[in-house]
Amino acid sequence: MKVAIVIPLFLPRWLGGAEIATSHSAEYLARRGHEVHVITTLDPGLPRESVENGVYLHRLDCPRLRYVGEAAFYVKVMQTTRSVKPDILYVQDLGQGLHGFFAKRLFKTPYVVRSTAYFFQRGRWRYVASVVLRDADAVIALTDDMKKELQRIWMREIAVIPHGVSSEMFSRISRDVAREQLGIEEAEKIVLCISRWDVIKGLPYLIEAMNHLKQTEPNARLLLVGYGPEEDKLRLLVNKLGLSDRVSFVGKVQPNNVPTYAVASDVFVLPSFSEGFALVLLEALAAALPIVASCVGGIPTLIQDGINGFLVQPGDAGQIADKISLILNNAELRQLMSANNRKKAQQYTWQNVIALEEKVLLQCLKAT
Repeated sequence: MKVAIVIPLFLPRWLGGAEIATSHSAEYLARRGHEVHVITTLDPGLPRESVENGVYLHRLDCPRLRYVGEAAFYVKVMQTTRSVKPDILYVQDLGQGLHGFFAKRLFKTPYVVRSTAYFFQRGRWRYVASVVLRDADAVIALTDDMKKELQRIWMREIAVIPHGVSSEMFSRISRDVAREQLGIEEAEKIVLCISRWDVIKGLPYLIEAMNHLKQTEPNARLLLVGYGPEEDKLRLLVNKLGLSDRVSFVGKVQPNNVPTYAVASDVFVLPSFSEGFALVLLEALAAALPIVASCVGGIPTLIQDGINGFLVQPGDAGQIADKISLILNNAELRQLMSANNRKKAQQYTWQNVIALEEKVLLQCLKAT
């Protein structure tokens, strides 16, 4: 089949979970013999049209203005859809589902929408969500919890298909080599967080947790991998707490380099206030890292408290610190969680995930 995937932002500039997961979906579908087109916005220095890893990329030049840019993207997505003539449109965000709605009306193209976040609960997006959910030929949610939230807006059948992870990427490098490459000494205890630096991610509370650990864990150091609008505020907080030597702002890291940071670390922390199905947690599982994460959204799908990590209340810096300390100081617990995570990661191979996605897409084609 010919599949057109619509996503507003894409690699290599944008490195969020949705962008990385969409890249994997496109490449694995192409490997399975399908003709795959990704329709996204143009970033500086990139070609408008290209083929990468067997996937046709269409990057649309749209103004970087909120409403004008959104309107231009809608028009150009329709133009590209008419040109590509896909058998099916695969929309990677519920808020972008109107692309499918219009393509279905204009070109009779069926569409599948994958919901990746909980923003649809807010204001005008709830109305958009109801229209898209009612009209889509199929809907995919990342977790059972997200499925239930979507069905509160519009009751219909919804497939639950999580993101996947390439576990083999995390076995290609040893801890010693990873630490040597990153300049990390053996005595250091590394706390890793890979996240967009946004308010909803709760990063100030992780930084405050490191302040709690200042006296009891003198060798603990936090690596913040990512980027985002809260960077200046986070740096000010680190300086205010005197943690400049204990918190490192790594910045943006390409997906192929994530395993180096994960394998070199001792514990992974995600203190978010809201999450759909965090791809970074799958990567932490694949790296066999014990995890401390907020008990929100789809996170409990991956983390069993006390089994492969700890669930904490969002915004509780003291609880985050306590759980980090417990993992760092209990070798037996750390090894048990590590083994459990390595085993759990095998449930989320991209081969399994793409087979499920492919089945949904093909069923939609058969039904139209």
